[in-house]
Amino acid sequence: MRRPPLRSAREVLVALYVAAGLAAVLCRGDLAASVGRMEHGPLRETLLAVLSPAPAPAPAPDAEPTFAPLPLLPPLPEPVAEVAPAEPEHPPWWRTISGEEPLRVWVVGDSLVNMTAPEMKRQLEATGLATVRAESRPNTGLVRDDFFSWPDRLDRHLAAASYDVIVIMMGANDSQNMMVERSRIDLRTDEWLEEYGRRVDVLMDKAAASGARVYWAGLPVMRKSRHQLTATLVNPVVQAAAEARAPVQYISTSALFADEEGGYRYWGLNTHGRKVSMRDADGVHFTMSGAIRLADHLRAAIEVDWPLSADASAADEPDSGRP
Repeated sequence: MRRPPLRSAREVLVALYVAAGLAAVLCRGDLAASVGRMEHGPLRETLLAVLSPAPAPAPAPDAEPTFAPLPLLPPLPEPVAEVAPAEPEHPPWWRTISGEEPLRVWVVGDSLVNMTAPEMKRQLEATGLATVRAESRPNTGLVRDDFFSWPDRLDRHLAAASYDVIVIMMGANDSQNMMVERSRIDLRTDEWLEEYGRRVDVLMDKAAASGARVYWAGLPVMRKSRHQLTATLVNPVVQAAAEARAPVQYISTSALFADEEGGYRYWGLNTHGRKVSMRDADGVHFTMSGAIRLADHLRAAIEVDWPLSADASAADEPDSGRP
């Protein structure tokens, strides 16, 4: 038999590639091992390149981790500035007093303050922190406005002067009938009390409208029943009117000159401990010792609002009154 002619090297190489491809499919692992034992040369390297598995693709890099956005924190509170403690509030009528700007006081009334007003002037001015005008108009009051009108007096005087304190005490002469528009109103009737209260309101309003602190002293215990009945009816009217007005304070004087049962008492002990007469023989007005006791009482009420430095009552008090 005749041998087939020798193929060209190219054909041989293609045949080998085909054989290698088939072998790779059928037995890739064994063929690769066999080729690996071949002599080193271009053929071996070519077959190994064909038979070697393609390198696995490099894994894709992991995506950068993503995080949910954090919630926004509330803004920090602004630092609270330290606030100085507020100054204590005072009523409109109050002010700071000093020796250069003393307390201005007007003590005014009927014959009940005839000696009490000068005594208050002595005591308050002795502190060096007050100046006092003392004014007493005997035989006046709220009933006989045809004889003397206290509202008109306040209008005239307060238009020219100003005060921090106005002390009022009157009523000793008011135990009598009242005339209103030429009609008589009998004493201690409902109509009389209503009109008397109206007149108290008018006078209080005028005093308070001046910007002053007003202290209205009630009537003391009286010896005569006529006067005592009037005081018993009038004092609650004045007290109620004062309580309805912030600048006005009612000051009761009944206990100063009453006995244990609340009745009229003529005698009393002064600050020296001596038994002296406190009331005048008429059973209405005061002796000097009684005036001093009343002045001490009224001054104490003022000093609740304006503390004064000196105690001018006891040390220099005249030892007056009949033992």
